[in-house]
Amino acid sequence: MNPIRLRVVRSSRIRHRGVSLDDVKIALGIGALALGLVLVPAATPTANPSFAFGRVGGNILPYTVRISSQGTLSTTGPVHLRNPERKLTSAALSRLLGRAQKERFFALPARIGCPGALPDFASMYVTVTTTARTKRALAHGE
Repeated sequence: MNPIRLRVVRSSRIRHRGVSLDDVKIALGIGALALGLVLVPAATPTANPSFAFGRVGGNILPYTVRISSQGTLSTTGPVHLRNPERKLTSAALSRLLGRAQKERFFALPARIGCPGALPDFASMYVTVTTTARTKRALAHGE
């Protein structure tokens, strides 16, 4: 019976076509680090959700109220903010997103048509944007 002989060889001595195992380990480590740097955002300004709501269509003036991911408020159309300099906190934005999720906002259809709504009725909409998705729900009629 022949005993199996094992010989411990340093990984730096194992070579294939001039490349050592240590070279491969270093290259894999650098590649993993580079991939980690690519996948991790430099800053997270969009980590918070953003929101918009308003009125469109029909024979009435449209308007939009926006809440940015930084918490700033802005409007377009015939609507004005009482305190335009006011800013929502990250916690407040998270609570708004939590409320949207609790109410199953992301499961709503994109358009909700009410029976008997005339074409000149305005539509109301809400848009919620997260890092993963944007959902807009529009309701036409009363």
